[in-house]
Amino acid sequence: MAPQTFSGTGIFVNPKPAAPPAAPGPEEASLNFEALDVREVSKVILGDYLKQSYTVHPAVTGTVTFRTVKPIPMKDLLPTLEMLLRQNNAAVVREEGVYKILPINQVRGSVSPQLGGGSTPLPQGFSVQVVPLKFVGAREMAKLLEPFAADNTIRVDENRNLVIIAGNQREMRHLLDTSELFDVDWLSGYSVGLFPVKSADVKSLSADLDKVFGPAGQSPLAGVVRVIPIERLNALLVVTTQPSYLEQAKSWLARIDGMGGTASGGSRFFVYQVRNGKAENLAQLVGDLFSSRRSTTTSPTLAPGSRPAQLSSTPFGQGSSMTTTTTTTPAPVTPPAGSTSATFTIPGSTAPGGAANEVRVIADKDTNSLLILATPADYEVIEQAIRKLDVIPRQVLVEVMLA
Repeated sequence: MAPQTFSGTGIFVNPKPAAPPAAPGPEEASLNFEALDVREVSKVILGDYLKQSYTVHPAVTGTVTFRTVKPIPMKDLLPTLEMLLRQNNAAVVREEGVYKILPINQVRGSVSPQLGGGSTPLPQGFSVQVVPLKFVGAREMAKLLEPFAADNTIRVDENRNLVIIAGNQREMRHLLDTSELFDVDWLSGYSVGLFPVKSADVKSLSADLDKVFGPAGQSPLAGVVRVIPIERLNALLVVTTQPSYLEQAKSWLARIDGMGGTASGGSRFFVYQVRNGKAENLAQLVGDLFSSRRSTTTSPTLAPGSRPAQLSSTPFGQGSSMTTTTTTTPAPVTPPAGSTSATFTIPGSTAPGGAANEVRVIADKDTNSLLILATPADYEVIEQAIRKLDVIPRQVLVEVMLA
């Protein structure tokens, strides 16, 4: 299997273009409050300037100190009042054309949740918005919003992947902008590479790389590159946020894999399905190709009920009689009768201790397949040879005409 890399977009946040500067509006209001009661502040802004009907809950109390250096536009008066009320744990709610100034903990019965997000305009005053998410889980989004929101203003609906937020107009705008920033298809941003390991042990190699790139690493790249062992494929799955890191990971894995030699216990079973030829013929050809000596195609068998016996003679000078010793060691497991078994070593293939790796190929006539016991590196060599031998044989087309 050749290394495969899939580059992602590398985008994990949704960049929002900067809004053009707003055109200066008419400066019509100047505010100058010095320890003024919040009721009087509401009267000045809502009654005197905005000419709106309003009511103040008896539980709303507090004082306000606020002074503008220069006049501010009329459209900023209501957000300014909301900011001043928030300092006194109060909020303004618009209901049936009347602005109601209530304590922040008593606005629940005066607002209805609205579907928000995107380009939906925000209502004036305190409101509750239901924000559907596309790519990020609701609970994960709540963790991102909580540092920027007031206490007890975020709720999560995991079943429908919704985030419910509450606040005044400015607070809602900040939370919606934050939600839009992080609600991006982050899976497509990851770059993924699948790299086969030929000689090193997958688990050991993954543990070594985790010390450099994983959460336990002390380098600046800790967590940026994730290495996941895939034992079934004898390969490493590398996931990173930067596409350029895949090529670096590929080169370093090739160097480490080449230095590691063949891992102990690296032999595995492989099955090759023969398509065009006969499995027993291919087993003989593969055995002849890699070794001058090959095991016989059939194994000796014993009569039913017989046990294997060992014949030995005494050393010279200790008598001339021949003794027969019967052992109870069970007979070795042999392939089925009629099957072909080839055992050989591939030149240049050595184990860590210096001994050659033994390769065994057994042909199964019933399924027309080859059972191969070898290391992944040896199997790659054998598979290349088998694929060149497993070709469609030449055929002769005979046309007969009966007259």
